[in-house]
Amino acid sequence: MHKADVDTLRLQLLAEATALGFAALGITGIDLTEDERHLDRWLAAGRHGEMDYMARHGTKRSRPAELLPGTLRVISARMDYWPPGGRDAQQVLADPTSAYVSRYALGRDYHKLMRKALAKLAAQLEEWVGPFGHRVFVDSAPVLEKALARNAGLGWIGKHTNLIARDAGSWFFLGEIYTTLELPIDAPASAHCGTCTACIPACPTGAIVAPWQLDARRCISYLTIELHGPIPEELRRCSAIASTAVTTASSCARGTSSRARRATPTFARATRSTHRGSPSCSPGAPRTSMRACAARRSTASATSAGCATSR
Repeated sequence: MHKADVDTLRLQLLAEATALGFAALGITGIDLTEDERHLDRWLAAGRHGEMDYMARHGTKRSRPAELLPGTLRVISARMDYWPPGGRDAQQVLADPTSAYVSRYALGRDYHKLMRKALAKLAAQLEEWVGPFGHRVFVDSAPVLEKALARNAGLGWIGKHTNLIARDAGSWFFLGEIYTTLELPIDAPASAHCGTCTACIPACPTGAIVAPWQLDARRCISYLTIELHGPIPEELRRCSAIASTAVTTASSCARGTSSRARRATPTFARATRSTHRGSPSCSPGAPRTSMRACAARRSTASATSAGCATSR
């Protein structure tokens, strides 16, 4: 494909992505060697807790061609979910007269919404270049989506193990199109955490045990979604700001323009958030009540798993 054709295709792809509601788009290769090593170390340390499926999927998570034979490229797409005119998360949490509903849950089911949009994007691409092998994913298979998004230039992985975009924080979803097309790839995103460690002490259960290391067994989302038994008593004194505290701990994680989103997406510009807000809990609350302490779902297969495996 000639450079002029490639440039035209990229512009067409961006225009279509804009029309479908995406805020950013990037293309990357399928080499996740270092991320696979990180995943292996995390599993060996037992930090996945009872999430046996994290190990059961084997290398399919870190080797895209094993999930879709012939995969050469991954198109990573970002869709923002911060509601227009939404109040600052900390203000809502501090208001005793208001309940806090996870921001991502204020809209339609993102699984269906994004999957449909990505399928349309792939169909349009097929009209332009002809038939090709592809598969769309939105939390529907073992995918190292944050690592892929980072490599596609959509953002960097912070020390809390979430993907961060300079313009949107972590208030977005991610979806992927695995494709057999040998499309030109984008440059990976650069990291901008520097010496900041604000997210680490912000976690009320100490789940972020070190920069870029998360112990799912202490994560509130894991405790309220994945854990089959009772929540350990020492972790029951959760805070209402739980997951939101980590997401909004630093200025980068909050996003520099979370209240004013761009009208068009960028191709491989800085960046599915894996943390949400929640109602408050009291010490010793029963499991049914504790479930409200964290969001019901994340933008990863499981919040804890998604946080821990994408570095």
